[in-house]
Amino acid sequence: MINNIKTQSQIAIKTPTMSMEPIVYDPKRILVSGELHPLLSQKVESLLIEARAEGLDVFLFEGHRSFERQDELYNQTPKVTNAKAGQSYHNFGLAADVIFHDESQQPSWNAEHDWERLGDIGKKHGLIWGGSFGDKPHFVLSKNLPVNDVYDIFKNEGKDVLWQKVVNYEV
Repeated sequence: MINNIKTQSQIAIKTPTMSMEPIVYDPKRILVSGELHPLLSQKVESLLIEARAEGLDVFLFEGHRSFERQDELYNQTPKVTNAKAGQSYHNFGLAADVIFHDESQQPSWNAEHDWERLGDIGKKHGLIWGGSFGDKPHFVLSKNLPVNDVYDIFKNEGKDVLWQKVVNYEV
């Protein structure tokens, strides 16, 4: 099922309502948390459903990250990310990480998984795939707003204005 939400410019965005095995592909219920841009939630859910239908055992691992969590990951050894707080689309609800389960249903980043197919499915649904820059689980909504611009809009105008501008760039 899909609910329609109208944005300020009356562009319909569909928000997922977790109709198909949500515990399997979204165990943390990230898609319905309100922390991801609704258009990203819709596209990621479509990606997950199609990938699972093709036999890829994937799930949504992470979406929005606080600035504190971003810095935590940045400071980890070995390094998990090259982006500090405010330099990641995750900080603004515009990115999500989709990963595989291993044989024991634990999170897996193993290179032997079919990351290329996962990336192709994500691109088919209008997402930018991080595999092109070495971050295979990573999918981003906005291709036209550099993260520095995203940060400035967020800081100066707030999340609602940022999310509206992302919709206007995407449509």
